[in-house]
Amino acid sequence: MGEFELDVPPHVARPLAEKTWSQKFRTHKNSMRVILKKHGHSQAKPKGIDPIIWRKFVENEMDPRKVDQIEKNKNNRVNSQFSHCLGRRTYAQKEYLMLQENPSRSITRAEKWLAAHEHIDGTVLESAKNKYEQVKAAGNKRKGQSSNGEEVTTT
Repeated sequence: MGEFELDVPPHVARPLAEKTWSQKFRTHKNSMRVILKKHGHSQAKPKGIDPIIWRKFVENEMDPRKVDQIEKNKNNRVNSQFSHCLGRRTYAQKEYLMLQENPSRSITRAEKWLAAHEHIDGTVLESAKNKYEQVKAAGNKRKGQSSNGEEVTTT
């Protein structure tokens, strides 16, 4: 068996091998950006990096469109009133996970928003507490109304 040959079929090994790649690649790219900012693009490439790959990386990072996008994202993060607890997941992915827990339940937008701003232990982000309570109250009020908008009373 050669150095890079697998003793299992590729379709079985690939999902297992790629499971952590995205985080490793993001971490590596971030460390390369730090080196680029610290030493500039005219300096020699870091050890262990192919010169062709480093040159393409520098070209990509210095692209005016990329620089503008980074600046725009930076401003958006500064202007954001509060963040969420989804990490790299989307609201659709969060909804899918919620449906996996309870398939017979229908999930409202308010419930997805509330779940996205709660930590795993159930605590709410400090920056989102006021809005969280407003959304929760609105969701409860909406649940208490019938389809024609009248209050539902139980006797």
